Amino acid sequence: MKKNKWFNSKGYKGHQMSKRAATAFKRGEVPLYAINKQNLVKAHIPYNPHFIKWLCTKHKVRFTSKHHVGYPPRLHRFYDLDLLHMQLESLNIEELKLEWEKEKEKALQYSKSMID
Repeated sequence: MKKNKWFNSKGYKGHQMSKRAATAFKRGEVPLYAINKQNLVKAHIPYNPHFIKWLCTKHKVRFTSKHHVGYPPRLHRFYDLDLLHMQLESLNIEELKLEWEKEKEKALQYSKSMID
């Protein structure tokens, strides 16, 4: 059986993530895919998880670290939700929500046009 070069090294925990990614999780950082309503409520962030993810992907808020996760390993940005909360306070949320809604509407119209 051929050995996998990624997960036989000392820097990885099984087939899940790097040791540094596991440490980041323990510190309270989460990758984009793990941002959910429950995490946001714990961090006192009153916004929709989809809106927060949109802010992250549009680089309106800064990530705190990057780590390899998954098989094959891919680089993911991790976000400290407490720091994210502080960053949100300095943004014009109402204006960003309007921008987000416009993008959602455009995407919906595009998907409807593909069906017709």
